[in-house]
Amino acid sequence: MAKKQAKDYLKQALLIGLGVMDLTATKAGEVVKAVKKDMNKAESKKAVNEFMASFEKNRAQIGKTIKEQLKKAVKELGLVTRDELKNYKSKK
Repeated sequence: MAKKQAKDYLKQALLIGLGVMDLTATKAGEVVKAVKKDMNKAESKKAVNEFMASFEKNRAQIGKTIKEQLKKAVKELGLVTRDELKNYKSKK
């Protein structure tokens, strides 16, 4: 049962990550369009730069969360990592 749960975690983490990235990109396009309509050029440039900085920060956090969930799933599944395999082979 634990292996199935770990597989489900892995699948959910990947799907959530992809979904969030897609939604974020879509939302970014909507925000840029709205900003262009409501602000002058200097204001819109500043707002877009701030939004992109926030987007990058959030994207990095999402990537970190997905990576943590993948590590957890690998551990729960009892899979051997590449580093563990190299370490094992070097001891033989």
